[in-house]
Amino acid sequence: MIKGKIKTVSSFTIGTDGFFIDVQFNQLGLVPSTLKGAMRTAISWAIRNGMVRGTSCDEIEPSRIAKAHGGKPCDVCSLFGYPDHEGKLRVSSGPNKDGMTKPPTHVVTHVSIDDEKGTAKERALFKQEVVPPEEEFPFTVQVIGEEEDLCLALASLHYLRFLRLGRGGMIDVNVDKVVRNGKEVETGRVPLDLKWVW
Repeated sequence: MIKGKIKTVSSFTIGTDGFFIDVQFNQLGLVPSTLKGAMRTAISWAIRNGMVRGTSCDEIEPSRIAKAHGGKPCDVCSLFGYPDHEGKLRVSSGPNKDGMTKPPTHVVTHVSIDDEKGTAKERALFKQEVVPPEEEFPFTVQVIGEEEDLCLALASLHYLRFLRLGRGGMIDVNVDKVVRNGKEVETGRVPLDLKWVW
């Protein structure tokens, strides 16, 4: 089990309550399935770039995953799951440091850009609700597997801080506790930076 916190480093937009079509004003928060998907992307990126040992099929299209595996799932899919296989990792998130599930937000105004011209569109301002920097979201990751699976999950959290989460949000990750077989593992023994960096 891994317990930790994700902190926003920039304005952060992620989450939904499932009722609104207007994505600019959906309820914001750290959705466990989004965190799990971002962890999967981070570890695949790290493996592809030779930073972590392991295998990754780098496939996201469900219909092509089995073909990419060639009969044996890659390490990433074995841990995170793939069609008809649940995987060995479960993610949950809880209320923020103030005990609230909805973090404080503010509204920012953006200018819509014309992609062809690279200039601002006429009368095309839009507003978006964002979580400000320095907000923390606690999370728990359950790993049901071997020590290698736990190490891969920890590496995915380490590399997550170098990618974007949600709509371009920069984050930092702090791992507070790692428990394996009922005993706490000293995070200093893990050869990754698992404390706040930014």
